[in-house]
Amino acid sequence: DHRTIEEARRLCCGPLHTACVCSTGHVHVWGLDLQQGMKARAPWCVPDFGPVRPVVALCCGAHFLVCSAEVVLPRSTEAQIDVPQEELLLGYCAESLAPGTRSGPATSSNSWRPSHLPPKCEEESKHHQNLVRELERSVQRRLLQEQREEQQRQQREQRRERRLQEHTELWFQLLPNFVPGEGVTARMQRLWRQGLPPKVREVLWPVAIGNVLRITPELFEIHKQRALDARKNQENAASNVLITLTDAPRSRGKEQSTTCIPFDLPRTFPTLAFFDEGGPLHEDCARILEAYTFFRPDIGYVQGMSYLAAMLLLYLPSYQAFVGLCNLLNTPSVLGLYRLEPQAMACRARVFEQLCFQQLPAVARCIENVGLTPEMFLIDWFLTIFAKCLSVDVTS
Repeated sequence: DHRTIEEARRLCCGPLHTACVCSTGHVHVWGLDLQQGMKARAPWCVPDFGPVRPVVALCCGAHFLVCSAEVVLPRSTEAQIDVPQEELLLGYCAESLAPGTRSGPATSSNSWRPSHLPPKCEEESKHHQNLVRELERSVQRRLLQEQREEQQRQQREQRRERRLQEHTELWFQLLPNFVPGEGVTARMQRLWRQGLPPKVREVLWPVAIGNVLRITPELFEIHKQRALDARKNQENAASNVLITLTDAPRSRGKEQSTTCIPFDLPRTFPTLAFFDEGGPLHEDCARILEAYTFFRPDIGYVQGMSYLAAMLLLYLPSYQAFVGLCNLLNTPSVLGLYRLEPQAMACRARVFEQLCFQQLPAVARCIENVGLTPEMFLIDWFLTIFAKCLSVDVTS
C-alpha cells in the first residue's frame, strides 16, 4: 500500500520476482511463483527478518534472493558488556569451531555452525579464526588509508583555496599598473606561471590578448548575421529539389566549413556538457565560430577552434570571447598552424624534439623507441593550446 511504498529503502529486481527492504528491516517479495505454475503471487513478508535482524543489503537472482542482515550478538556474562561485536564474533567462532564440541540445545544459541554439521577439527578452527582476524585487520587498514587520503585531499583543497584567495588579492593590486604591450614584471610573471585565479581571468585575459584587429561589437553582429543568413540559405537549398546549372557559388572562401561545427561542439569538453546540444553555452559557441569563419573566410573553421572558443566563453561574454578568439588566432605562433602550413608544423616539431631531448631525455628515448613522430600528437596540442589534452583548470 501507500504506507509501505513510503517506507521502502531498497529495491531489487530479478527476472521473475522483486524484493523490497522497508525501514523496519522487513523483506517483502512479490512476483511469479515457480512452484505454482508461474502464477503471480501477492507480496509476502519473508520471516526471520525485522527490527531485531534488519536486512541491510539484498540481491535478486534468477529464482532466489540473497539477503545480508545485521545481527547483534548476545552477551552471556556481565564481563562482556563492553566487548566489541567483532571480538564477540571471534569468540563465537572459537566456540563453534572448537574441536570436540557439538551444537546442541545448550550451545545452539552461542554457535554459528548449523546443528546438523559435525564439529571442526582444531587445525581448521584455528585457520578460520585467523581468517576472521586477518579480514578485520585488512578492513581497519583500508578504513585508515581512506581517512588519511581524505584528510590529505581536504588539506590540498584548503591550501589551494588559500593560494587562490591570496593571488586574487595580489592581482587586483597589480592590474591597475598593467599596460598591454609592455613587459610584465618579474613578480607578475611568477604569479602568472602559478596559474591565474578564476576571478582574475575574466579581467586579465581581454587585456593580455588585446584587440589589435580593432574588432567592434557592430562587426561581430554583422558576421553573426551573415553566418545566420548563410545557414538559412543552406537549409532552403537542401529542401529545394530543383537544381539549375546556372547557379554559381557566391563565394570562393571556406564558409562551407561551418557545417562541421555542430559535430565538433558536443566533443568539446564533454565532461562539462556545457557545449552539448541544448547546453547553456552551445548556441553562443556556435555563433562565435560561425562569425569567425565569415570574418576569416581564407581560414574557415578548423577542428580545434572549438576548444579555444569554449575556453574563452567559460570566463568571458560572447563579444569579448569573439575578440579574444580572433586576436589569439592572428598571432604568428598560431596562425600558421590554422592555415595548415606544413613548414609551420615541421618547425615546431623540430623545436619540440630538441627541447625534449634536453629536458626529458628518458621521454624522448621512449617516443623514439615506439616509433612515434611529434607530428602525431603535437597537432592537437598546439591547435587547441593544450586545452584538449589537459584539464580545464590547468589550461586556463
